[in-house]
Amino acid sequence: IYHGAGLADKKEAVQALLEESFARYAAGTFDKEYFQEVAPKILAVVRPEAAAEVQEAMEHFASNL
Repeated sequence: IYHGAGLADKKEAVQALLEESFARYAAGTFDKEYFQEVAPKILAVVRPEAAAEVQEAMEHFASNL
């Protein structure tokens, strides 16, 4: 999804994913299946030096779903 995309395109795509995620969470429809679908897309645009920390936070969040 992000291969070859410019930084602005990546930011826009991640913003859309986050907006949808927060909307689903507020509506009670954010589940593990959806999380497993979006997590790789979000991690794909995280800076390499922050990837481990973001991955850990996401795993912690997922454990509470």
